[in-house]
Amino acid sequence: MGCLSHDGVDDGYELTTLASALANVSDGAWTVGALVKFADLGHFSGIAYLLTGAGAGTTEAGLSNSSTTNGPIVDVNSGYPFGDTVDISSTANPYMLVCSKGAGAVAPRIGIKLGVGGSWVHADSVGGTLADQVAAVQLQIGMWEEGDFFEGHLGVIAFWEGAMSDGNKEALDDNWRTSDWWLSAHGQPEFLMEFNVAAASVVDLAGNASSLTVIGAPTLDAGETLNSWNFDGTGIAVTPAVDIDVTDHPKYLMAGRSTV
Repeated sequence: MGCLSHDGVDDGYELTTLASALANVSDGAWTVGALVKFADLGHFSGIAYLLTGAGAGTTEAGLSNSSTTNGPIVDVNSGYPFGDTVDISSTANPYMLVCSKGAGAVAPRIGIKLGVGGSWVHADSVGGTLADQVAAVQLQIGMWEEGDFFEGHLGVIAFWEGAMSDGNKEALDDNWRTSDWWLSAHGQPEFLMEFNVAAASVVDLAGNASSLTVIGAPTLDAGETLNSWNFDGTGIAVTPAVDIDVTDHPKYLMAGRSTV
């Protein structure tokens, strides 16, 4: 099945209709989770953000990878990087990144794990405290304010209301599958998206983000499995109904019916 590959030049996604449950994630305590595999670490890579404003917008909550600090950064306001213990240095295996911010003016906190067999590392931001922001009007994935495009493979992106504990962050890798994110002990995410389908077909499984615009041409890479991640995400989003002809099914022929 694989997952979507992004060129680091102009590939990304914008969702511009947000239900209040998702829009309000950014105005207090929040958590963002990402399963990603980097192809290049030589430039800033936006991963996922809630933003205000139209077009490029202004980031309010989310996560990037910084080529300056060689690690994750909450690129909101002046930016909130993390210490050297959470450096991102591998392009061979996927990273699970889960960043949270508590209510009020507090330092964001990151949990990071490399590959299915890696160990978790947790650290607070070294960039000071981040105040509560405001409600969002759009969500961007694979970029930061329509720039800093992500280069590599996206697997899963999620946003939760509230600051997730270290223990609950670590539980997201228990079975190496998306459904553990939906069923997190922290609570169900307000946004959950898998990137194992064609770019135009990605959908918010929580049903809180729509009006999708695909920027560039993300490509489905059948050979990339992200260490055999199980894309079994659950949520309220359903596959559209498909018209089928059942008039030749034995059940209906025996009943003498020609329609359902």
